Amino acid sequence: MPKPQTFKTSMKNIAVTGICLAAAVSACLMLKFLTGAAGFGAVFLLATAVAAEKTDKYYGFFIALVGAALTVIFNGNISVKEVAELVIVLSAGTAISFIVGRNKSALKCAKEDRIRAVLLRSMAHDVRTPLASVKLSTEMLAERGEVLTDREREFLISGIGSSVDQLMLMTENIIILTSGKLSAQALIKRRESAEKIISEAALRFRRLHSDVAVISTVPDQPSEVLMDAQLIEQVMQNLLENAAGHGEASIIEIILRINNGFAEFRFCDNGRGISEEVIEELFTERTGGVDSGTVRSMGVGLSLCKTIVELHGGSLLGGNSDNGAEFTFTLPL
Repeated sequence: MPKPQTFKTSMKNIAVTGICLAAAVSACLMLKFLTGAAGFGAVFLLATAVAAEKTDKYYGFFIALVGAALTVIFNGNISVKEVAELVIVLSAGTAISFIVGRNKSALKCAKEDRIRAVLLRSMAHDVRTPLASVKLSTEMLAERGEVLTDREREFLISGIGSSVDQLMLMTENIIILTSGKLSAQALIKRRESAEKIISEAALRFRRLHSDVAVISTVPDQPSEVLMDAQLIEQVMQNLLENAAGHGEASIIEIILRINNGFAEFRFCDNGRGISEEVIEELFTERTGGVDSGTVRSMGVGLSLCKTIVELHGGSLLGGNSDNGAEFTFTLPL
């Protein structure tokens, strides 16, 4: 149900168009009554170009349409010259609005496609690691299962389960990337209980990681935040999985605060933190953490989290704390 977001976007476009039109009318009135100069058509064409650049769709056309009629009115009479000016303003304004709007749409689509393609390529590469782990473990169980000790078999089976969890999370990320929801216009934003989303993400995480404690600290008063609940819960899942998998944390605390019109979600853990080689490029598509010579990629999940949060108008930051790693993302209320 994306109607609230569509209405908000339309109101913004209408407001910008109205401001540009009012500014153009004011400028024409000043030209007419203070200096007696003409050039009203040029003023409305300038306003059309500004509106086309600042709005999401072809709202500049309305300024061209109204401007063409007002140009004739400001000139004070209707003659062949005024009619010609009306046609020029309307035609040129329509062309400006269409060209600028089309170029903006093309650039926006190209940027979204580039982000999606880079993330998908990186994720497809990362899938190989858990798949290789599953393949190796299953081969060892099949070939040497009878001679392995119970502890060795338990270790291999646990490793398979961990790798499958990684694959499940990657699959969910891929579904998001290919669902067409990775744009501000496609977000299904509603007012949701932030505490409820945290609780659902933590419950889902604990089903797969019973050995990791998740503690939540929330305000006394309930907090409702405008968000796409499915995507924000996925952000939380990625941050929790990252803390448990890459950070090897046994305790993760989620702290919710309301500050200056933003909801702040802070994820703190008691893990090993983030290596210096990684921290400067934490949210790039190809980031790896180094552990005993093994590269663990975590940039894809974090990059996707950052993209989702920024589409909501928020921000995502990460780094080390005194006890482990810490990630904080904000969403406007």
